Amino acid sequence: MLDVASALTGKSFSKNTFLFATAGRNEYRNKGIDMFIDAVNTLHNENPARAAIAFILVPAWSMSPRADLQSRLQNATKQSDALPEPVITHTLHNYSSDTIYNRIEYLGLLNGSQTNINVIYVPCYLNGNDGIFDMTYYELLPGFDAAVFPPTMSRGDIRPKKDLPSASRLLQPICRVSANGFYPNLKTISKFAGQKSYTAPIPITRLPCPISFPASRN
Repeated sequence: MLDVASALTGKSFSKNTFLFATAGRNEYRNKGIDMFIDAVNTLHNENPARAAIAFILVPAWSMSPRADLQSRLQNATKQSDALPEPVITHTLHNYSSDTIYNRIEYLGLLNGSQTNINVIYVPCYLNGNDGIFDMTYYELLPGFDAAVFPPTMSRGDIRPKKDLPSASRLLQPICRVSANGFYPNLKTISKFAGQKSYTAPIPITRLPCPISFPASRN
């Protein structure tokens, strides 16, 4: 994951880089993808000292793995310049209407050289043969420091087994966000560390996602 991030952005990431991800069906609001991206944007604006990479593992209408990214991953020579559109690993059929891609672009989460907060959109099924990671979703998941699943729920609709998926069995902390009210609670669950769960109020505002139209791409 660090190799892919480095190849995309031209940056060098240490082993201390904080890796976190969200995943699920491509349901922008129901799965809380909008909240996840906006929370990453808050971190981006604060620009903390520790580098972090937010991965969005959500299948979309992808076309193919990026040839320029594949070339860099196969080349042992480190490149210090970012690829065009250094936020996405696969080409899309529908850049102009992909809500996740356009929200990332609109907020300016472009993995610039001056920011420590990076975002990488992986719009394909991680079946072990995607052309970039070539690992399954469950093989990749243990490599993250945390997983975030912020689905929209009504007050009476609490389904722990659904909202805490198989990541809980793979022994990394999970953040589960309830979207009720203006200040959802963040619960962190760490099975392997024996830590107690805790809640913390975090202000997240749901904003409409405007559509932008990228000029051109390879």
